[in-house]
Amino acid sequence: MDQLTRNFQISDDALLQYARVTKGFFVQDLAAFNGFDGSFNNQTVNTLEGWLEYVVTNSDVFVKSEMTSLTEAVRTQMDTCRSYYQQLRYFIDKAFKNKPVEYKEFGLRYYREMSTSQIKFIRFMENIARLTNKYRADFIAVGAQPNFLDDLVKEAQKLKEVDKEQEAFKVTRVILTAERVKQLNKIWDFVQSINHVSAFIFDNDFARRRPYFLPKPKRISRRNTLLISSGSKALVFNEPIMVPTTFEIFNEGKAALAFYLVPSLVSQVPETVTWVQPGETIEFPTDTLPNGEAPVLIVLNENLHHDGEFRISTKLS
Repeated sequence: MDQLTRNFQISDDALLQYARVTKGFFVQDLAAFNGFDGSFNNQTVNTLEGWLEYVVTNSDVFVKSEMTSLTEAVRTQMDTCRSYYQQLRYFIDKAFKNKPVEYKEFGLRYYREMSTSQIKFIRFMENIARLTNKYRADFIAVGAQPNFLDDLVKEAQKLKEVDKEQEAFKVTRVILTAERVKQLNKIWDFVQSINHVSAFIFDNDFARRRPYFLPKPKRISRRNTLLISSGSKALVFNEPIMVPTTFEIFNEGKAALAFYLVPSLVSQVPETVTWVQPGETIEFPTDTLPNGEAPVLIVLNENLHHDGEFRISTKLS
């Protein structure tokens, strides 16, 4: 199985919350588990705590935060190098305005293209730093301060270093994520095992058995897209829709849409209609739905011209 594949169908946070709570009950009932299966012991608890600690310490939030921090460090350093370059350019023009061969070495005509790409700009600053050292005497001769030249070279080198840190963490991120998923799968396998064993230990004690029931995955949201083509007057969405349901309207024509719920499929438009302008989003509360679900009748406003398509995306929760 792929290292990044989760063996469970609930969210990581839901699994962690469930595992923490279940661990408390497991510790209380450890004697009963150990009496049934000797492999459940204090070491089992320590192992579970180790998995939980690793997952929390190396959470997605931590990894993303670290990546964001490194990316920001690169951007900041790029800005610093751009500033140094702009100052150096003054002395490049001053020192080599009558020396086209040397002037061309700096590749000034490519700066705009290079400065917008991290990889290209790092390479560009590498060359600028090299040429700064190469023509150091020429720059000083036209008034450049030695400290400024030294700092430019240092900042270019620092840009390479922060870039390497960022690239190295990209590799580390994959490793951390794979290991985190591995630990999560171990946690899931463990809670599955104690759920299974609890059925034997507490077969006549529902109250003590219940804490070990595995959490069920929530109904996964999905989207259906319906197209009302030019000239259409009405469209019925027959699939039952569980609430709450949000309708998102994408205006690709010039007409307004009316959304309303009916208890059954009808051929006539109800007298009460809620008109919804393109671009708006509406939600139907539960109490408007018979038995919690209903077909939806979507009607175009006949008073407005309709010469395109309306895409109605229904997000089913």
